[in-house]
Amino acid sequence: MIPAAICAVVYVVAMATVLQLSLRTYVPGSLNPGDLTLANFIALLKPLYARVFLNTVWICFLTAFGTLIDSLASIFPSRQAFALPVSPLRLKSCH
Repeated sequence: MIPAAICAVVYVVAMATVLQLSLRTYVPGSLNPGDLTLANFIALLKPLYARVFLNTVWICFLTAFGTLIDSLASIFPSRQAFALPVSPLRLKSCH
């Protein structure tokens, strides 16, 4: 339980740092971030970024759907094979 909590804290701190940096202005040639701003997120509303985001969501949907179909196709035939009763005569003929 403790290692999982440590991993969760490290993950949350890293994500908070990235979010904090994304809310700062970029100052060219400086290692220090600028003031807080929402301009970085407003720039994401441009049509190019919206199209890229929608393409990404579409590819994620197709991947999830394909994985679901593939897993269903591989699960059900094996379940059916395990569910078939085996008669003692079939077992004797195998030896």
